[in-house]
Amino acid sequence: MFLIGAFLLGICAFVVFTAIVEYRIGSPIETGKPPADEKSDHPLTITAAGTGAALAAAKQNLLAGKRSEAVPMIDGAIRTTEVGRYAAPTGQKQYFETANEKIKAARHALQNGSPQAAAADLDAAKSAMDAAAKEVGEGSKTEYPPPGKWKKYAGARLINAQGSRIGELSAIDTPQAGSVPMARLSLGSRDVMGFLDVDDQSLEIPVDRLLFGKIRTIGSTMVLMPTLLSNADTIQHQQRSQR
Repeated sequence: MFLIGAFLLGICAFVVFTAIVEYRIGSPIETGKPPADEKSDHPLTITAAGTGAALAAAKQNLLAGKRSEAVPMIDGAIRTTEVGRYAAPTGQKQYFETANEKIKAARHALQNGSPQAAAADLDAAKSAMDAAAKEVGEGSKTEYPPPGKWKKYAGARLINAQGSRIGELSAIDTPQAGSVPMARLSLGSRDVMGFLDVDDQSLEIPVDRLLFGKIRTIGSTMVLMPTLLSNADTIQHQQRSQR
C-alpha cells in the first residue's frame, strides 16, 4: 500500500512539473534590462574598430600561411594608424602611436621570416585599437584643418577604415556662417595612368566626418573616411555621368 501511494505521488509530482515547464516555455523569460547599445559613430571609434578587425584578419591569415593576403591588411593598418596618430586628440593619440609602432614591427618581423613574432605584434596593435575604440565618447568632436590649410589637402588620397584607397579629396568648400565646412570627394579607383575612372562618384560630406592626416611634400597626404555612405549624415552624391 505504501509503495502504491509513493508511486501515485511520484506521478502527480511529474505531471505538475511538466505543466510548469510547458507554461514557462510558452511565457517570456524575465531578464534584467540589457545595456543600451551606445557604440559611438565617431570617426576615430570607427577607424579603431575597422583597423582592429583588419589586424585580427591579418593575424589569422599569417598563422594559416596566407602571407599574400595578410600583407595588404597590414599595410592598410599602417596607413590608418598614421592618420589616426595625427588626427586624434591627446587622450587617444597614444593608442594610435602604439599600434602604428607594433604594426611596423610586425611588418619587419614578417620580412625577416618570423610570422609568429609578427602575429604577436599584431595582437599588441589590436589591443591598442580596442582601447582607442572604447576611449572615444559619444560627444567627442573631430578636429579639422583651419581654412588656411584647406588647399593643401586638395588631391589628398582618400582611404577607408581598413586603409584601402577609395578616391581622393577634391576640395573643401567655405561654409556659410555657423555651418560645418563640406569636403568634396571623388570616389573610385585609378587606372594604370593614374587617373580616376570616368564612372567614379562625386560626394559631399561634412569635414567633421573625416580624419585628416599630416600634410606631406614627399609621399601621399591622406584623408580617412571611415563612415559608410549609407550611414553618413548630410551626404549628397551623384554619378559624374549625370552632371
